[in-house]
Amino acid sequence: MTGEELRATIRPHIPHEALSSFDRIQWPASPRVLGESTKIRKGEKSGILTAVVYLAASNHSETYGGANMCPWATNGCAAVCLGHTSGRLRLNSSQNSQLWKTLLFHRARSTFLALLARDISAHEQKARKLGMKCAVRLNGTSDIPWEKIAPGLFRDFPNTQFYDYTKSSCRAFMSRDPSWPANYHITFSRSENTTIANIAYLVCQGINVAVVFSGPLPLTWEGLRVIDGDVSDYRPNDPEGVVVRLSVKGYNQPDTAFFVNP
Repeated sequence: MTGEELRATIRPHIPHEALSSFDRIQWPASPRVLGESTKIRKGEKSGILTAVVYLAASNHSETYGGANMCPWATNGCAAVCLGHTSGRLRLNSSQNSQLWKTLLFHRARSTFLALLARDISAHEQKARKLGMKCAVRLNGTSDIPWEKIAPGLFRDFPNTQFYDYTKSSCRAFMSRDPSWPANYHITFSRSENTTIANIAYLVCQGINVAVVFSGPLPLTWEGLRVIDGDVSDYRPNDPEGVVVRLSVKGYNQPDTAFFVNP
């Protein structure tokens, strides 16, 4: 199905007040859901071929007839989100791509999932040809509970390692449950509302916590072991029960409690 056909399918379901915004979106001739980024490609040095799904961050698609893709986002998180402040994701073409994917996800879910499955299958074949491990990050700029929305993905692609960050402590704890998909790794992501006590408890349960530091890499923080999360975006190989240090990225980042200065 072409992008124009997808647009024609979705348009009748867009609220009238959002149509003028919706009609400004450009649809690709050959839609692909999976993409890549410079950070994602760092894993290739370790033999891991990763692809990522970039949807519209937080509530950025609502004007166009979409929905909030980050239900647990805080004000600080939304303000510094890499989905609209970092690298190529700041470009109009990337914003446009995030929007049509989000609208497809929101308004034609079965079609979106069919395209995603097609792209994952092609990505697996590419990784196999290159002799690399296949990995997919489903929430590049979103925070969707894929384990509930599309549990079949993890069963249908057992040879693909899926991984994500989440602001939901509930999802983080559920990822330790035996019923959780074995090939779906979750890292909890700290926000300005997360207390040190909560972080320490998560780490003690073996759940890793990503923290954005505005200063240099510390060896420990609040008595917790810290590892460098910028070496690779691929989190499933991280040791359990650590703080994953991420550096500040993006342009014109405000002074906010979302960042930690150790």
